[in-house]
Amino acid sequence: MNDTSTINKNKKKVGGWLLLFIATLIIIYPISSFMKISWILNRINLLGEQYPKFTTYGILAIVLTTLIAILGIYAGILLFRLKSNSLKIVKIFLILKILITCLDNFLLINSGVLADVIYGVAIAYKLSPEASKEVLTKVGTKNVLQSLAYSGVWYAYLINSKRVKDTYNF
Repeated sequence: MNDTSTINKNKKKVGGWLLLFIATLIIIYPISSFMKISWILNRINLLGEQYPKFTTYGILAIVLTTLIAILGIYAGILLFRLKSNSLKIVKIFLILKILITCLDNFLLINSGVLADVIYGVAIAYKLSPEASKEVLTKVGTKNVLQSLAYSGVWYAYLINSKRVKDTYNF
């Protein structure tokens, strides 16, 4: 049996929490990623000429967001189709999701882009730079915590679930 072989579909099927998780991978996460990309593109159009570092950061964030969304869709399809390597791929996705969220925030804070973003957000939302920085810090912290919670809960589910063990002969 190779990595992409299918598990005996006659005796196993996807359902319950596992089906919900797959839906988050192939429907909800891509929609969320698309919304993030749309926001970034809007900000690049609005602020890019005035704040070129934000454009660089935005393009990198779009590439990372797109790649992780594609990996999530791929992992979800593998899980749904009962492929034997699907658990390995989805665990990689969950770990990368956390790392990319942290990297995104790290780049924003440490690449010299933050000052441009703070002033750009302040202009776009008519906030003071201090209020803008506070908003961005809260959003960044919330994003990291959400990524940790999502990945942590689903990773724990995947390694502890009887349904997952039975479905994927894990």
